[in-house]
Amino acid sequence: MNKYAGKVRIGVIAILGVAALAIAGLHHLSGRAYSQTPPAALFVTDGCSDAVTAYAAASTGDASPLPPTPTGLSEPDFVAVDPSGNIYATNRCTHTVTIYTEGSHANAAPIAIIGGSNTGLQSPVGIALDSSRNIYVADQGPPSGAPSVFVYPPLGSSTGTLNEFPTATINGTATGMDFPQGIALDSSGNIYVADFGDPEHIPVTPANVFVYPPLGSSTGTLDEAPTATITGTTTDLNNPTGIALDSSRNIYVTDSAADSVFVYPPLGSSTGKLNESPTATISGIITTLNKPWGIALDSSSNIYVVDQAKSSLTVYPPLGSSTGTLDEKPTATISGSSTGLNQPWGIALDSSADIYVANDTPASVLVYPPLGSSTGPLNEAPSAAISASITTGLFDPYGIAVDISGNIYVTNDTPPSVFVYPVGSNANAAATASISGTATGLESPTGIAVDSSGSIYVADFGDPVVVPAIPASVFVYPPLASLPSQPGYPNVAPVATISGSKTDIAFPIGIAVDSSGKIYVAGSNANNSYAASVFVFPPLGSSSGLLNEAPIAIISGGATGLVSPAGITVDFSDNIYVTDLTAMSVFVFPPVGSSTGTLDEKPTATISGISTALNRPFGIALDSSGNIYVANQSEEGDSVFVYPPLGSSTGLLDEPPSATISGPLTELGDPLRIALQPGATPTPTASATATTTATATKTATATATPTATVTPTTTLSAAPTTINFGIVDATGTSKAKKVTLTNKGPNTAVIGSVTATAPFAIASVGNTCSGKSVAVKKKCSFEVEFSPATPNAVTGGSIEVSYNGTSPAVSLSGIGVQVTLKAPSKETFSPVAAGGTGKSKAIKISNPATVSVSLGTTSIDGTDPTAFTKPANTCTGTLAAKPGSCTITMEFTPKSGATGAQSATLGFSYTYGVNTGKVSIPISGTVK
Repeated sequence: MNKYAGKVRIGVIAILGVAALAIAGLHHLSGRAYSQTPPAALFVTDGCSDAVTAYAAASTGDASPLPPTPTGLSEPDFVAVDPSGNIYATNRCTHTVTIYTEGSHANAAPIAIIGGSNTGLQSPVGIALDSSRNIYVADQGPPSGAPSVFVYPPLGSSTGTLNEFPTATINGTATGMDFPQGIALDSSGNIYVADFGDPEHIPVTPANVFVYPPLGSSTGTLDEAPTATITGTTTDLNNPTGIALDSSRNIYVTDSAADSVFVYPPLGSSTGKLNESPTATISGIITTLNKPWGIALDSSSNIYVVDQAKSSLTVYPPLGSSTGTLDEKPTATISGSSTGLNQPWGIALDSSADIYVANDTPASVLVYPPLGSSTGPLNEAPSAAISASITTGLFDPYGIAVDISGNIYVTNDTPPSVFVYPVGSNANAAATASISGTATGLESPTGIAVDSSGSIYVADFGDPVVVPAIPASVFVYPPLASLPSQPGYPNVAPVATISGSKTDIAFPIGIAVDSSGKIYVAGSNANNSYAASVFVFPPLGSSSGLLNEAPIAIISGGATGLVSPAGITVDFSDNIYVTDLTAMSVFVFPPVGSSTGTLDEKPTATISGISTALNRPFGIALDSSGNIYVANQSEEGDSVFVYPPLGSSTGLLDEPPSATISGPLTELGDPLRIALQPGATPTPTASATATTTATATKTATATATPTATVTPTTTLSAAPTTINFGIVDATGTSKAKKVTLTNKGPNTAVIGSVTATAPFAIASVGNTCSGKSVAVKKKCSFEVEFSPATPNAVTGGSIEVSYNGTSPAVSLSGIGVQVTLKAPSKETFSPVAAGGTGKSKAIKISNPATVSVSLGTTSIDGTDPTAFTKPANTCTGTLAAKPGSCTITMEFTPKSGATGAQSATLGFSYTYGVNTGKVSIPISGTVK
């Protein structure tokens, strides 16, 4: 699972200089005393941490955020606690392990961060500590590593960023690891790793639990085979996730695909491959398990399981001597709106039975008190929570802007709001004001800008999916001074709203305001095949109310290069800078001036190419010297790039950034938008001059006619990206598995159909994607089933989503198995005299499969078929699926004159679909 399988945000950043604040640029009016003062701080909204990080504007390299810093949590996955109460969380987005002191709460900064190129961390998931407090981290490897277990020395008194090599690394082909998840250690130091395997590999790499020996004094890379592996069809493992051990070393494994907790006996001296059934399985409707992930046990062996799909924590009693399938109600369930749980992943308990949960949305570690004698549903707030959202109120931050007084404005998606934070807070404090409520008109706010008078401009996607549709809009709110302060969320109506069919606006994502008050909106053209566009509207002046008016100019068409515009800003000369996600570029267009109509012209300059390192540029900002700041997302490392001022450079500028903010200490995980705050701090020291490689001159023509139509593409991400259905009876149908699509933007996804390659199929119910339109940042889902017609391993299956973009990759696999009826291996009758009739026997045949079979005629064949008779037979017609059974009553009736041993074969054939099977039971008896 990569970091983009979870939530993805598209927002807009604006900054206010002295004159006007654009989505990510500082525009100054002339004549102000500090109009040429470099910025003091750089603010970045981050979609993984649900927070704002601030840096000194001159920062480069692995720079620490300015205080007060956010928590550092960035899509936390698993959590562990040491005997001193220090809390360890793995962060898949930032490739780090963050460590917090006991009792940390709210916007607490980590005391230490394990991260950096030396650590080897790429996609850390499971975490555990041994009795010496050595730190073991399971890492899935991608994008540039291999599946591993990294072992780091005890924390001790270390603080800050710990970019150190692991003391040992379990890694290599001999280890068998493919896609590790949870990790646990027993009291002897044996290392247990739950691993998904790889259903796409030929031959299929099965799901496993690997057990490696204690490290002892071993160091370096250990490419050694596990001492034991729980694997095979009998184990029932499908997608093992969490793992824990009780004091007797029984092994507890959560399986997110099987919706179960499997319990295996202690290994003892067992080695090699162990294809054995679990001694107990917690599974079934009554358990409420849907997608169990993390697991932990307390000192009494109560079982704590977090469920990712149900956003809950369920507790089951100790197993004791219970075996088999346990479909029983949990003794307690922590769930509900007060708990804060939303897609929890990992869980740990300390020695006092306090409960620690790694929670995805918002990024947090939630702490609950010991259960004690509490039972039943527990919808109670956590006793503590490490979460920036508790302090800031931010849940899904997107756009950001700063006014001339240094107040910070952040758009937030849930609930639709604009939060305002005081100067010096770095947006990591309680908001001093907010715009929220039904009167505001906000539905899905993205970009934000503030002009020199303090008026607030917010771009809003609306919601084109609901009926009636909520239109895209630009809302304009009065200056901060006229808004009520906290507490409370003022339900402020906009003073003006740019919206309606004449505006052409669809999916506005970026917004800027220049020194004359012109409004620039990056988005799509609703009246021109949703072509990528920059709309330019006149200054508001005294206009108010609903303004359904055409823009004075639209930058759009094939010559512009625009495909998926995101961020936008305007410099002192009113040059327009636009980031483009798909084109991986920053386009610079000349001032609009008096030009009107559609302007399908080449940009005067384009920052693009391998040297620029741009991958998915989102936010953009300019300082007073013209340095260009760009928030860039990449699986190889999220960054803020700084490029030198353009000066007179034109054409294609494929040059490296003059400065780069990137690394584990920065806490960047999903950078979205940028704003700059004026101050006295120097600008970045590097200031290379761009080299001119081409020249393009603006030739704007009034009311120009578009010469090209740009198809409005967007990007859907899928989660999960790999589904292994495990073992399914041939002609049967698996349990449906859910796939969620998230629209990462920048346009609405118009989905035609969702299909799957046979023998996989989209379930007839639960499909909220096909034939629907999904707005940016919104989700839909469908379910997939596996229906193998024959007994075969099936790999390479896929899903095709037909929409205005590239179908997300979802790989499907499963194994169809033959149906084998359960029958006695043989039947022996008591001795009977020749010509007599022995005692009858009822021979039971049962169907353990999930499909019914058609039975053929029962026959008695072999050496002495006449020595046996069947007075009764219910094995005819159709034998129902599990627990279907039938009975053949047999008697030993040797003929007169028969002597010695008599033998025959009782049997019948059966069919299911195009497949056949046979039951053959040897029967025998002896003549007295």
